[in-house]
Formats: sequence, structure tokens, C-alpha cells
Amino acid sequence: MRLAKSCKNYPKSGRGKWTAKQIKNAPRSRGRSSPPGLPRHCAKREAGKLCLGFGPYQGDFARLRLDARELMKQACGLDFMYEIKALLRENFGHESLRRGQAEVIVPLMAGRPVLAVFPTGGGKSLCYQLPALALEGLTLVISPLIALMKDQVESLTRRGIAAARLDSTMDAEGLRNLYGDLDDGRIRILYIAPERLANERFRERVRRWNVAMVAVDEAHCISEWGHNFRPDYLKIARFCRRLKVSRVLALTATATPKVAADIRRAFRIAKEDHVALGFHR
Repeated sequence: MRLAKSCKNYPKSGRGKWTAKQIKNAPRSRGRSSPPGLPRHCAKREAGKLCLGFGPYQGDFARLRLDARELMKQACGLDFMYEIKALLRENFGHESLRRGQAEVIVPLMAGRPVLAVFPTGGGKSLCYQLPALALEGLTLVISPLIALMKDQVESLTRRGIAAARLDSTMDAEGLRNLYGDLDDGRIRILYIAPERLANERFRERVRRWNVAMVAVDEAHCISEWGHNFRPDYLKIARFCRRLKVSRVLALTATATPKVAADIRRAFRIAKEDHVALGFHR
């Protein structure tokens, strides 16, 4: 049912605006879709909440009541998801994101750390590769697997994306050329091993770069509860805080509740920014 035409005589609040309670209790018919003076899409603050009204105002109004943070999270996601989908088509040839990817990308682009627990082959890489193309600056990807870094860099460079890896297999000349490209801002995605953070000269150099985001692969290695615990992973969270990088994506295909809690605690990830699609290994 829609709000009746007679609602133009319905009393407004003292400030001359419709309140959420008045909208809910307004007379209804098959007439107008909204009362005069009330926008078709409206948001009214009431008792610390944002009350959303849509179209014909059908259904339970309380169901549409969201707090300010949730509304901002949704609104923020709408602005840049068009760009993300365009980048997805242009660079990777896909028309749509997989399940769970948008839920990871939205808070990342909003500047928050995220934990993504995706099964192997679930599309974890795109969760940082797409934001890396949309953001200004460098994305650091920390991974313990040199073979995986090599495959990812080769795949990205074939697509025309400026990606590189920094590992122990590089010679002195290759290292100088890479640092030159990084200093000039020509690299968008850089893959490094966690052990690289123990190098003081590297830590000093990375402060000169505009690091927009850090992605941590195999993030379960940070937890002493995990069977693959690596002490070098404990330095990553401190490294991110010293760089003042708020966008941190912790990625893993396996995380028990205790391991997930350790990852969230280390990177200060809110529970609502923990996206889990299940795991198998």
C-alpha cells in the first residue's frame, strides 16, 4: 500500500519535516508514492539512527533502520564500485565479481583493514589487485611463496599492469633497476617475502614510497595457534602501523576461530570486516 493523498494534511514535526514515526503511521492507499514535501528517497536521523525510506514505503520500516556507520559503508561502496567493475572488465576480462569479493573491496577502499578467508581458487588475488589499480600509490603484497610471486607478476605484466617482485633471486643490476622504478612511482604492485622486512635498508627505503595498501598472503602464519607459524609474520603488523597504512588485507585459505581472532587482533580488524567463505586444505 502507498501513502494516501490525504496525508498532505498529516501533521509534520515542529521543524516542518516528516519524522520516521509520522511516515510509519501515515494513512495509506493506492494513491501517491510519497507525501508532499517528502523526497522519494529520504534519510532522517532519529535517536542516533538513520532511518531510510524507499519508494512506496512498503514492509517493515524497522527493517530499513541502519546505524550511521553502516549507511556510510554502503554509500562509500556505491561511488567506486563502478570504477572497480570497469577495471575488472578492462584488465581481467570478467563482467562481474565473485561471491565475497565486493564485501572485501568495499571496506578496503573505505580505508579499513580486512580479513578474507577464501578457499583456494576463490579469487583472493583480485581482492587486492583491483583496489591497487584504483588507488593512487603502491600496493605491497607480502607472500612467503616465491613461485607464487613469480606467477602473479608474470600474469599481471602480460595484462599491462606494472607489477614486480623483490626476492633473493635478483642480481644487483636488477635490484637497482627495480628500486629506480619504485622511487619514480612506476610500479603499482610489489611482491616481497616477509623476511624482507628484517632488512633495515629496505624499511628506510619503503618510507619514501607512497604505500596505499598492504596485502598479506598466508596470513594464518601470524598465529602461534596455527601449524605454519612464522615469527617474521609478527613484524608485519608493526611495519604497517609505522608506515601508517590503514588498508591492510589479510588473506588466507585456512583459519580456525582462534587463528582468525589472532589475525584480527594483530591488524586491528573489526569483526564485521572479517569475510569468510569457508576453507578447505
